[in-house]
Amino acid sequence: MSDEWDFYLCQVEGELASIFLDLGIAAEAPTSSHSHMGYVSLTMLQPRTDGLSSQEEFEALVAVEDDLTGTIVTGCGAIYVGRNTSAGHRDFYFYAPDSVRFAQAAKDAAARHSAYRCEVGTSPDASWSAYFEFLSPSSDDRQRMMNRHVREALEERGDTLTEKRTIDHRAYFPSGYAAASFATQIEKLGFDVAPAKAMDDGEYAIDFERMDLPDDMDDLTLHLVHLASELAGVYDGWGCTIVSAKQD
Repeated sequence: MSDEWDFYLCQVEGELASIFLDLGIAAEAPTSSHSHMGYVSLTMLQPRTDGLSSQEEFEALVAVEDDLTGTIVTGCGAIYVGRNTSAGHRDFYFYAPDSVRFAQAAKDAAARHSAYRCEVGTSPDASWSAYFEFLSPSSDDRQRMMNRHVREALEERGDTLTEKRTIDHRAYFPSGYAAASFATQIEKLGFDVAPAKAMDDGEYAIDFERMDLPDDMDDLTLHLVHLASELAGVYDGWGCTIVSAKQD
């Protein structure tokens, strides 16, 4: 388990879902000693109408999660990798050395929370497909997460996110031709584009800017990600100055 945990919203089987996972563990996964995926599926008592967890049940769910994960990790040496909350359920995912010991530890922990209906299951998963193919965010979801982090950083510094301002962007390309092609496309979107910069590693960087709202970055940046990707480039993100709330 690493310290790099984060969450994102998505759709799972047509339902709104919130996935919270250990992103950092991807660098060392899959772990050959933990080739069994185990899960505990908990039915929430007071879910929201959209199937996500409610504020009323927040503290109870935190207490159950802490006990479940702590007991399972200690009891069978499992690794807790994430959870999915959707359709009135919260499903906790682990990788364990042994499926029998996992199931026993999970059932022992669930038995202490009889108010909740819990289902325990395991399956062989040496490639950690449940982690990489289900829990892990797509490239679009990762961009949305990055956008959220920027907005949160702005809000922490007093920004209301409600005023347009110049927003700076950067992208990298493997050739000057690709960079120029990208520049031509985004100029049609109203961006002011600086000349491409040749980098020491042979790549070319493009800096560009436009007046926008920080709250409107998701659709725009996903479009930029896809445009850059079509030219074998990488969209590197955005930033802007802080606009604090106006004082009366």
